[in-house]
Amino acid sequence: MGNDSERRKALVERHARAQREHALDTRPDYYKVEVRAACDDGEERVVSVECFDLIDALDLNFYLGNALKYLFRAGRKPSAAREEDLLKCATYCRQQAMRDKGHA
Repeated sequence: MGNDSERRKALVERHARAQREHALDTRPDYYKVEVRAACDDGEERVVSVECFDLIDALDLNFYLGNALKYLFRAGRKPSAAREEDLLKCATYCRQQAMRDKGHA
């Protein structure tokens, strides 16, 4: 489980660094979620996590990164229907499964 803890810590650190580097955040809100994170000092903090930071932290490839992106924003992007984003997510998951089987 140390690996998950390291990933979570890296994600929180990356996010904090990005917030410091970018005073004005230009990414749409539908790519962000608020997450409660337990800290080593016993405190609980709420951090805003961006889809793209999570994709980087998990080192996801093109197919899995896009699947996560569409799942992340499903039902949250005003100009896209929830069903449409879920179908796109499924398409990228199917592509990855085919690649894993050696069919793509």
